[in-house]
Amino acid sequence: MRIISSFVVFSIVLLSSGWLPKSLPVHIKGQLKSNPKYEWNNVDNLQVLVKGDGNLLAKAITKKGCNFEITFTSNKEKYFEFYCTGLGIDTLLLECVTSFESDSPEMIFYLPANYRKNVLGQVICIKCNKADKVYKIVYNNSPIVTRIVNSKGDTSYSPLN
Repeated sequence: MRIISSFVVFSIVLLSSGWLPKSLPVHIKGQLKSNPKYEWNNVDNLQVLVKGDGNLLAKAITKKGCNFEITFTSNKEKYFEFYCTGLGIDTLLLECVTSFESDSPEMIFYLPANYRKNVLGQVICIKCNKADKVYKIVYNNSPIVTRIVNSKGDTSYSPLN
């Protein structure tokens, strides 16, 4: 009898301490598309990141046709942020999602992301729904520079005037 009660207590402690998976994994088939409102033509070989409550959950690289597949396990996060980064591209917020309709959704993200404006014409943040800390990004060509390598192998860059 003592062994059975010890086993029951041990089982309850084991189950309540988090040894079971928190939830099923989410498998997303996604695609990055160039936003037709802007001139953005390079969406190949970009890295897509998923963060949940500020923690990195998964990352994937876009393949041919700008498609990607990404899998992660949710631990009861309040929201999921999808970011994009790549060569010459800063980390850009694509979308903020609070829940998924299924555990294998198909999603399309636009680069740059679609945005909404408030009554005053200010852009509203995708994540926090506020407009006071949103700044316009100017898409521009990088400056033309010359690369100088000295005899020691050190490299420096200087702008062309």
